[in-house]
Amino acid sequence: MSGPNPETPLALLPPDVAAQLRIAEYVTAFIWDVLCNAPNDWKLVTKHRIGMGTWVYFIARVCTTFYIITSTLLLTYPVGDCVLAHQIYTSASAIVMPANGLLMFLRTRAIFNNNKRLVSLLLLLWLLVVGTAILPAIPGMAVVVNIGPTKYCFVTIDKHTAWSSAEIFHMVAPIIYDTVVFVAISLRMFHASYMESLDGNRSRKTKIMAAITGKYLPRFSKAVLRDGQAYYL
Repeated sequence: MSGPNPETPLALLPPDVAAQLRIAEYVTAFIWDVLCNAPNDWKLVTKHRIGMGTWVYFIARVCTTFYIITSTLLLTYPVGDCVLAHQIYTSASAIVMPANGLLMFLRTRAIFNNNKRLVSLLLLLWLLVVGTAILPAIPGMAVVVNIGPTKYCFVTIDKHTAWSSAEIFHMVAPIIYDTVVFVAISLRMFHASYMESLDGNRSRKTKIMAAITGKYLPRFSKAVLRDGQAYYL
């Protein structure tokens, strides 16, 4: 029998210690993210009017946090009762995807308020995301079993049932929606940044790079462009 792989340090630790260390890494990264955003969240609550967008933002953050915790526990922790853990996980997924999608819809609607056709298209795509988000929570959608005699869980899809096609729609719908949102916002900001870069004697390469990075955009528009790029990636 070969020894532990020296390229994977966790293999040198006992399984329970390695699992605890891995979970500690996830929790630390999550706490760091919360602390980094805490000042901005505080300003959002105390210095700005709380409207629908604010409520959707915080609901999306809370749901995303719950989703990350449940998915991490389901896939990395010996929960034992895999069926119950999967039900909690799919319930979180059914909320977090529409919540984040609604947040992006409100942002895009504010940018394209005069383009009723595009707004209507995005609304239909968001409703498609809502409909497909609940599919994993339907009984029989996935097969959840313990990995051998352990308490760890394994989730699979029965390819011989209609649910396999439903799972494809569940994964593809958010990708289509996010792509349309990203392309729409990027093209609008691309055009605005490119027009701004026309002022002065600049090379074509400089103009294209400025359009992609939003170099000559106002601070708010540049933040919208970069935030959209980060969200899509």
